[in-house]
Amino acid sequence: MATKKKSNPINKTTLRRLTMLGGTLFAIGLILTAIDWRMGSKLSDETNINITGADGRMYITEDTVIKIVRRDTKQDLTDMQIGNLNTISIERALIKNPFVLKAEVYIDGRNHINIDVEQRKPIIRIIDKKNNSYYLDIEGERVPISNNDVARVSVVTGDLSTYRKGGKMIISERQKQRYIYQIAKYIYEDEFLQPLIEQIDMDERGDMTIVPKLGHHTIEFGDDERIEEKFRYLKIFYKEALPYHGWGKYSKISLKYAGQIVGTRKGERARVPKIPLDTLNN
Repeated sequence: MATKKKSNPINKTTLRRLTMLGGTLFAIGLILTAIDWRMGSKLSDETNINITGADGRMYITEDTVIKIVRRDTKQDLTDMQIGNLNTISIERALIKNPFVLKAEVYIDGRNHINIDVEQRKPIIRIIDKKNNSYYLDIEGERVPISNNDVARVSVVTGDLSTYRKGGKMIISERQKQRYIYQIAKYIYEDEFLQPLIEQIDMDERGDMTIVPKLGHHTIEFGDDERIEEKFRYLKIFYKEALPYHGWGKYSKISLKYAGQIVGTRKGERARVPKIPLDTLNN
């Protein structure tokens, strides 16, 4: 008759290890529960608001950020329990502000609330026919004039209609819209042109006249054809021709003609010889 095998009793060492593991897991659970309770009930030790972008200009202030959070999310950053903080709602509220490009909200290991705000970067100021004034940023979005700071950018005036709310920049015809943005972006990104150009005036046909900060002449730019070529000619003209002939020689410089620059002085037309593109330097 076969005898039944007796099951081996649990090894005392194994039992002791299981007991220790269970105790460790219980302790971890208590710690996590305590941390969760602490985070839910603890007030934030500090709120750090970091505002960047816009070439050092401050179009939105820390006080404005706090007011936006309090008004739009009903959260008071000065008396907020960490566990109750809704970071997503704060980010969404801040991004709705016309001066804000990006916003990030998080809590660090020291229980500090951190709000990082990146401002929009204006590249041109528009003054339309009704004297309404606003900026266009690097992405072509409308940015209002701030009461806190002023962007040091070129100004566009002339035959420009009022901006229509609810879309991208609407400046008279769609073609004018494209002209303004392309020219403004090119000037802003060029280290030589950015400090040189003060104003751009656009007529009803979309032709542009540029007013530089230096000298007493204007620059007849025309439309947006051959933008890079025109500006390359202009830079070589400023670097080589004007220092030689003198800044007071010309009343108007025209870039409308392909392959050459035409200068006007005292009612006479003085033609600058054609400069091949492959000889131009940036």
